[in-house]
Amino acid sequence: YNFDLNKFCRKVFAYSDACLKANDLVFWLDADARLLEPITEDFLAGLLRGSYCGVLARKGFHIESGIVGVDSSLPINGRFMRRYRELYTSGQVLQLKGWHDCWAFMCVLHELKPPCANWSPLAESHANAVALSPWVHKAQHLKGIKKYNEST
Repeated sequence: YNFDLNKFCRKVFAYSDACLKANDLVFWLDADARLLEPITEDFLAGLLRGSYCGVLARKGFHIESGIVGVDSSLPINGRFMRRYRELYTSGQVLQLKGWHDCWAFMCVLHELKPPCANWSPLAESHANAVALSPWVHKAQHLKGIKKYNEST
């Protein structure tokens, strides 16, 4: 899982391409995420107010990137997304702890230090970061065993 480069580079290229073409808020929800209620523009704007991006961070572990958002209208966007993609095109992603988008996104966050909202400040290690965030009643991320136990 941590080293499935082919699988995760697709997500990185799809998301970075959308963010580079847009001039607005751009959110990514993994295919195994399920919305539980309608999501309003006000809710999304509130998640990014004053920040370039928003993530589900977990202390002592990588972010949960099943739900992320950026304000692609901000000047940092081009540099951030090009660097995010460059980790894969240059092979530098192979030097990270894992070759997936979570580690890559975190790498660029640490390098460029854009204003970033942590939507799950109480999450640690392998905690369900969605359940500890403003997304708790809005979405589920059917990861691991939940993916196979939930009907969709």
